[in-house]
Amino acid sequence: MKNIIILISVLLYFISCNTEVNQYKIYRDQISPAQINLKEIGKIRPKSACEINASYLGVGCEVLCRGYAYYEGYKEYLGNLGVKHARFQSGWAKTEKEPGYYDYTWLDPIIDDCISRCIQPWINISYGNPIYPGGGNPTIRSHIPQGDSAINAWDAYVYDLVNHYKTRVYEWEIWNEPNNHHDRETGPAIYGDLFIRSAEIIRKVQPEGKTIALAIGYYDLKFAEAFFEYLKSKDKVNLVDVACMHGYPQNPDDDRLDSFIDLVKKYDPRITFLQGEAGAPSKKTTGALANAKMDFTELTQAKWDLRRSLVHIGRGIPHSQFAISDMKYPNWEIRGVNAKGLLKINENDKNIERPKQAYFAYQYLTSMFDSTVIANDKTKIELLTDSASTYYSFNDIINDKPVITYWLSGDVPNNDISTGQIKIKFQKIDFNSPLLVDIRTGYVYRIPKNSIKNIDGVTEFTLPVYDSPLLICDKDFLTSRKLIY
Repeated sequence: MKNIIILISVLLYFISCNTEVNQYKIYRDQISPAQINLKEIGKIRPKSACEINASYLGVGCEVLCRGYAYYEGYKEYLGNLGVKHARFQSGWAKTEKEPGYYDYTWLDPIIDDCISRCIQPWINISYGNPIYPGGGNPTIRSHIPQGDSAINAWDAYVYDLVNHYKTRVYEWEIWNEPNNHHDRETGPAIYGDLFIRSAEIIRKVQPEGKTIALAIGYYDLKFAEAFFEYLKSKDKVNLVDVACMHGYPQNPDDDRLDSFIDLVKKYDPRITFLQGEAGAPSKKTTGALANAKMDFTELTQAKWDLRRSLVHIGRGIPHSQFAISDMKYPNWEIRGVNAKGLLKINENDKNIERPKQAYFAYQYLTSMFDSTVIANDKTKIELLTDSASTYYSFNDIINDKPVITYWLSGDVPNNDISTGQIKIKFQKIDFNSPLLVDIRTGYVYRIPKNSIKNIDGVTEFTLPVYDSPLLICDKDFLTSRKLIY
């Protein structure tokens, strides 16, 4: 009898797994492939986070402290997305509802569940707390705590927060987009003071912990420079481990990233970088890109997210996709649905309805770009096409072969899936069996011999191109990682 019960339990488990896979498959199969006139030989096999050792790719799990999204509803999708990092907000006001009493029972199970799915959480410490005079409020519009009572309470909260999670969380982002809701003249110094106090507490409680500065919106170089000048005047630049930026350009290839990097390196070349937020909506949205002069769809969202992700990891900069789920804001804060989620919600109850095209596209990206695929700017490439185009080159360190991504970058993503033609030239590289991957759809195509020329040490590929990233690799890149089925 006991053996029968065990057998039934095992069968039910596999049935539930297959049901989940089939539910994914229904939506995955609805994605239209690009019009690529090459022989299709398979698809990318998505990997869960537990199948990936490490990577530069993460996702945002924000606004849980304000109840605008629900972790329980999307946690299964989170583990299957293939990211290795997840951003959470600490929710000061939700944790400390009475002065001096900190209740983490709402956040503990979230952090623990995230870790159990082989994903490392990092925490943005925010926002204000209205139980203290000058403490601000628990929304994106909150000012930094001001006045002795609020400042001392913030310091005590940071100490307790870091101490509570010091064996589970190792990266701490201090405030969110301080440039958006503070006076342009005094804001950098106000934020500078908050950062110095918080970073010193973190270093004291958790010496190995990393401090993340700025989380600055829209690459505000003036604010960033004034902030670093303030730290320099206090001899505190050494407190910054990571400089973080948020970018939401209408065209995902337009950015001031290099200018931001040059600015920060001027103060301390030791500092590393992080793209802490970036994402496009799948329809008219609230928040960033609300005023964009284009009609977003699930297709344009998938293209935008892939292009923006590669802009960062193509430079060796970690990228956090904003966000795992759509978010429903109340009318008094921002009003409406922030539709940048990889998962679509029911706007009435905030439960997950289904994954969007962008979820699957990002899943293919995370599955291929783990820590064994590193940015490599030594492979010089020439793109020949009628429209502006972009490429990023990577090195497959397992097989010591290049991996090349490219796409049309001159305009915002559109709803067209037709392709044009591009010639790609680079110094001769010996691919045993070259393949083309459409990262958006996961389809893998064989590159025929008549599409390749080798002349005087230069290899020229004639291939399809459109405004979504395509990838050239050797077959070994996929087979050695069991990525193709």
